[in-house]
Amino acid sequence: MIKFLNFIILLLINQFQADVYKFGDHNYESLVNVLLKIHSRCINVSRVYTLDDYLGHNTTSQGRKLYVIEFFDKRLNDRDIKKLPNVKYVSNMHGNEIVGRELCLKLMDELCQVYIDEPTYFWKIIGGYRLHIMPSMNPDGYEIAYGLHYEIKTHTNILRDKSDEWLRGRNNGNNKDLNRNFPNLTQLYLRNYISLLCIPLDLKYSQREIETRMVMKWLHDYQFTLSLNFHGGDRVVNYPFDTSEFGTTTFSPTPDHKTFVRLAKQFVKLAPSMKEHHNIPKNQTVPSFYNNNEGITNGAQCCFELTVELNEDKFPFSTHKLEKMWKAYKDALLFFPRMLKERITVYLDMNPKYYLFAWMDIYIRIGNDYALIENPLKMDCRRHYYHRLLAPGIYRIKLNAISSYGFYDDYNQYDFDSFVISDIESTVETKYFHICIQPNQSRETIIMISNDNSLVTVESNFYEENYTNIDDFNMVSV
Repeated sequence: MIKFLNFIILLLINQFQADVYKFGDHNYESLVNVLLKIHSRCINVSRVYTLDDYLGHNTTSQGRKLYVIEFFDKRLNDRDIKKLPNVKYVSNMHGNEIVGRELCLKLMDELCQVYIDEPTYFWKIIGGYRLHIMPSMNPDGYEIAYGLHYEIKTHTNILRDKSDEWLRGRNNGNNKDLNRNFPNLTQLYLRNYISLLCIPLDLKYSQREIETRMVMKWLHDYQFTLSLNFHGGDRVVNYPFDTSEFGTTTFSPTPDHKTFVRLAKQFVKLAPSMKEHHNIPKNQTVPSFYNNNEGITNGAQCCFELTVELNEDKFPFSTHKLEKMWKAYKDALLFFPRMLKERITVYLDMNPKYYLFAWMDIYIRIGNDYALIENPLKMDCRRHYYHRLLAPGIYRIKLNAISSYGFYDDYNQYDFDSFVISDIESTVETKYFHICIQPNQSRETIIMISNDNSLVTVESNFYEENYTNIDDFNMVSV
């Protein structure tokens, strides 16, 4: 009897520890089922939510929701949670590109299982940020693609059009390409119409697809610091800009080109199989473009997407192939957010009675001079914590606060002395500032940051907080 009870207990334990996710094709219902089961197993470190738009819609044209699971430290209070930077993984924007969709599901399951088996290791992965995973941005398109590929898999559609296999289900339920449905920030920025601050809620918002509107609101609700968007059809990392000013395939760097290249190279370093093979774009006869760039590319030189292209096969049938791809990308998916350590964090105290919003200009030292990075960090009264990725280098920042009385012609400037962002592999990491903006201060207050055996202090009315209580984050030495 005792042996039988022990057998039942072991059986229950094994069943509890068994992976929720199984490699294969997951339609909408099974995707939601897997996501909710993972959340229920790891409810102490996750939450599930769905998106909506500003017009009151919360489903696609075919009645499906956009689900997100978030992993974070729920032991923290609300104030400490708001301090953390947000990272998002988005997949399946094109419904017939399923590799990212399946890998995101597997990633959720992996994180949950790690938490159950090795909670200490889990906190080494997740500690210090919030990870939002959206396995499918285009569930309607997936169902269309799934129908075609089910016919192919069951040999009921043998005489098929190859182009149909490549394209069917790519678009959403209204036959719109979601990847071309967002405001074209690249051309707006390059033509000096806007500063690259955030995705604007433009006049065409109500005319955009529901999925697009929901994601645009999502980007405003959370100030994401780092993001990956997974696609299929090739194997390469694209970094912005993904197009040039007039739509040509010329080199099109952003103001943060150095940082973006570093991020792309880090992803490829964690997923070295991306260097093994690449499809060469049409009209390009020499493969040196990809080979010399080590598996990364500026989007405007190759295609018009901001994306991580995971595999040449958009809709693989083989579960073995999906499992192989998981092994190839596992480290990249788990550890890429470590790049968050190369950042500055600003805590901003703004009284809405006196100030509308602020922005932070960042200058990088080149030789003996400082050059402005023309991509300011915009800040408003709704949030207090802001995170900005920067490649290793020496920088100085200037904070500009717009008065609610004088608008754009009346602002205070606070100038910080130089500071260092160091390499991710070294011991010095993130820079933290606590900036308190008060009315009636002088327009140009100089902030001197001195270094005393790794202890950073700030003179004047501003001070810098030491966030050593946050796991794995330390003060940076100047």
